[in-house]
Amino acid sequence: MKQIWIVDDEADFRMLIQTMLKKEGFNVRQVESGEQCLELL
Repeated sequence: MKQIWIVDDEADFRMLIQTMLKKEGFNVRQVESGEQCLELL
């Protein structure tokens, strides 16, 4: 399964994009900042 990260400070936007990408078969992870993303990578 393909994995994609969504990094954005707007929670509603992240949820919208996550819903769309999951329907396309992506495993989606989301965080609100670049710092959070780097900590988890």
